[in-house]
Amino acid sequence: MIEFFVNQNNREVKELLIKLSAALRSDAPAIIAETGAKLTRSHITGIARSRHRSRAPRNFYQDAADSVVSRVVTDGAEISIPHIGFALRYHGGTVRPSGRISAITGRPIKRLAIPFSGSEAEGKNPGDFDNVFFVKGRNGKGFLAAKKGSGMIGMLFALVLKTEHDPDPSILPKDSDYQTNAEHALNALIKEVTR
Repeated sequence: MIEFFVNQNNREVKELLIKLSAALRSDAPAIIAETGAKLTRSHITGIARSRHRSRAPRNFYQDAADSVVSRVVTDGAEISIPHIGFALRYHGGTVRPSGRISAITGRPIKRLAIPFSGSEAEGKNPGDFDNVFFVKGRNGKGFLAAKKGSGMIGMLFALVLKTEHDPDPSILPKDSDYQTNAEHALNALIKEVTR
C-alpha cells in the first residue's frame, strides 16, 4: 500500500497530491496487474515461437500464454497461468500414471504414453487415434502402435512407469523484469495524473 503524508499549504499542490494518491490507490493495482500479464504473455509467446515443433498439432507454450489472467487482490496484483502442465515445466517434478480408466483399454492406466519424437503421435494422445493397439517388445517394454495404410505398423508411443522433469524457471520473466515493468506502469500513471 502506498501512503503520502505531506505538509503543504499550496492549494494546487494539495489538489495534485490528493489526485495522485487517489489514482495510485484505485488505479495502480489494476494497471500493474494488466501490464504484468502482458509481460508474461509476451515472454511465453516468445518461448512458443522458439520451442514449438511445427509438426505438433498443439503449441503448449502458446496455449499457456493465451491462458494468462490477472486480477487485483487485497495486497496488490496477481498473475496466474492456469494451463495444465505449466507449473510442472516451471518447478519440475515426477509424473506418474493417474490410475483412471483408459478410454482405449477400459482398464486403469498403469503407464504413461510418451510419443516418439518425429512420429505422427508427437503432440497427441493415444485417444487421438482410432486404431491404436499394444505391442510388447522383446525386452518386456510396452509400446502403442497403429496400422498404416500400407499394412505396415507404426510405433507411436513408448509406455513408461514415470517421467522426470527438471525445473525451468526461464519460462517466466525474471522478478527484476516484473519490477521494472511495474515501475514503468506507475511512472506512466503519474505522468497522466500530473498533466
